[in-house]
Amino acid sequence: MGQGKYACAGSFSRTRTTYRAARSWLIWKGLGRPSPLTRSVHETGADGCLAIGGGSTIGLGKAITLDAGLPLVCVPTTYAGSEMTPVRGLTENGRKRTGRDPAVLPRSVIYDPDLTPHLPVDTSVTSGFNAIAHAVEAL
Repeated sequence: MGQGKYACAGSFSRTRTTYRAARSWLIWKGLGRPSPLTRSVHETGADGCLAIGGGSTIGLGKAITLDAGLPLVCVPTTYAGSEMTPVRGLTENGRKRTGRDPAVLPRSVIYDPDLTPHLPVDTSVTSGFNAIAHAVEAL
């Protein structure tokens, strides 16, 4: 990550101390339309996007990446599997829009085993099934 500025999608209390290499961070919690975020990314001069979180956060990172033309680094905190596919999706007003674009594939994916043991059992089960669905979807 070097000395650049990174836009960050997600929430990370513990990981902030682990992934400090970037000089400045923009943090977005939750989903939103990527266009206003893309303007903010360009205004700060970010040269990359770091998405730390579950499937929704990874999806937002992909949307920002596609809109802003920035490289994406993902740190998944669930077993969504979307970090390894060219499929992007964004839920807006209760409707999910999806598409495929190789430009949304991350430059790097960092799997940190310390980020998943805290998951509740139901979240582990549903995100595990979601990972299987993403694998099938990517075929």
